Amino acid sequence: MAKDVKDLSGRVLLIAGNRLSENHTKIFRSWGITEVCTESEAAPKDPEKKMIDTESPEYKKAEKELQDLFRYTDMNNPVVKEMFQLSLERKILKMSSS
Repeated sequence: MAKDVKDLSGRVLLIAGNRLSENHTKIFRSWGITEVCTESEAAPKDPEKKMIDTESPEYKKAEKELQDLFRYTDMNNPVVKEMFQLSLERKILKMSSS
């Protein structure tokens, strides 16, 4: 783990530096944890996927357009949040390839 995993009230469930196991993921789900920050020991699975510069004009433009499209959704919902993030990545890639 790159960072400590904490529940919604701030209790530490797993300290940074530990390896993530299947049992950990089950525990995290039961505590409502949907995302964790991990460190990768291997190369990225998708070599085509690039890091996105959150300060770039393309990012800002795409984020603004998508915020307008997602304005009536619950952005606190993990599924909606993930859909927004995937849409943002796709839109940025599309913008940069045009």
